[in-house]
Amino acid sequence: MAKSLSTEQQQRLQQRWKRLHAEWELRSEKLKCLRADWAIEVGTAVKFQLEKQIQYEEAKLDDIDQQLNRLIRES
Repeated sequence: MAKSLSTEQQQRLQQRWKRLHAEWELRSEKLKCLRADWAIEVGTAVKFQLEKQIQYEEAKLDDIDQQLNRLIRES
Protein backbone atom coordinates (compact mmCIF):
# COMPACT_ATOMS: atom_id res chain seq x y z
CA MET A 1 0.00 0.00 0.00
CA ALA A 2 1.40 3.40 -0.99
CA LYS A 3 2.01 5.86 1.80
CA SER A 4 0.17 9.14 1.79
CA LEU A 5 2.20 12.24 0.94
CA SER A 6 2.07 15.37 3.04
CA THR A 7 0.84 18.61 1.50
CA GLU A 8 4.42 19.90 1.43
CA GLN A 9 5.64 16.77 -0.36
CA GLN A 10 2.81 17.04 -2.88
CA GLN A 11 3.71 20.68 -3.53
CA ARG A 12 7.37 19.79 -4.07
CA LEU A 13 6.37 17.02 -6.48
CA GLN A 14 4.12 19.41 -8.38
CA GLN A 15 6.88 22.03 -8.61
CA ARG A 16 9.38 19.45 -9.81
CA TRP A 17 6.87 18.12 -12.35
CA LYS A 18 6.26 21.66 -13.68
CA ARG A 19 10.01 22.30 -14.03
CA LEU A 20 10.59 18.97 -15.78
CA HIS A 21 7.61 19.48 -18.04
CA ALA A 22 8.83 22.96 -19.02
CA GLU A 23 12.29 21.55 -19.78
CA TRP A 24 10.69 18.74 -21.82
CA GLU A 25 8.73 21.31 -23.85
CA LEU A 26 11.86 23.39 -24.56
CA ARG A 27 13.95 20.37 -25.55
CA SER A 28 11.14 19.04 -27.70
CA GLU A 29 11.03 22.33 -29.62
CA LYS A 30 14.82 22.33 -29.93
CA LEU A 31 14.72 18.78 -31.29
CA LYS A 32 12.12 19.83 -33.85
CA CYS A 33 14.42 22.65 -35.02
CA LEU A 34 17.46 20.38 -35.13
CA ARG A 35 15.58 17.89 -37.29
CA ALA A 36 14.53 20.67 -39.66
CA ASP A 37 18.14 21.92 -39.85
CA TRP A 38 19.36 18.37 -40.48
CA ALA A 39 16.86 17.91 -43.31
CA ILE A 40 18.15 20.95 -45.22
CA GLU A 41 21.87 20.61 -44.42
CA VAL A 42 24.10 19.33 -47.21
CA GLY A 43 27.52 19.44 -45.55
CA THR A 44 28.45 16.06 -44.12
CA ALA A 45 30.41 17.46 -41.17
CA VAL A 46 27.57 19.71 -40.09
CA LYS A 47 25.01 17.00 -40.74
CA PHE A 48 27.01 14.60 -38.54
CA GLN A 49 27.13 17.17 -35.74
CA LEU A 50 23.39 17.73 -36.04
CA GLU A 51 22.80 13.97 -35.83
CA LYS A 52 24.79 13.85 -32.60
CA GLN A 53 22.81 16.77 -31.17
CA ILE A 54 19.55 15.08 -32.18
CA GLN A 55 20.61 11.86 -30.46
CA TYR A 56 21.57 13.80 -27.32
CA GLU A 57 18.25 15.66 -27.19
CA GLU A 58 16.30 12.44 -27.78
CA ALA A 59 18.14 10.84 -24.88
CA LYS A 60 17.47 13.85 -22.63
CA LEU A 61 13.77 13.77 -23.56
CA ASP A 62 13.60 10.07 -22.73
CA ASP A 63 15.28 10.74 -19.37
CA ILE A 64 12.88 13.58 -18.55
CA ASP A 65 9.93 11.44 -19.60
CA GLN A 66 11.06 8.71 -17.22
CA GLN A 67 11.45 11.24 -14.39
CA LEU A 68 7.96 12.60 -15.06
CA ASN A 69 6.51 9.09 -15.01
CA ARG A 70 8.26 8.38 -11.68
CA LEU A 71 6.80 11.56 -10.22
CA ILE A 72 3.34 10.53 -11.35
CA ARG A 73 3.76 7.14 -9.67
CA GLU A 74 5.01 8.81 -6.47
CA SER A 75 2.04 11.15 -6.19
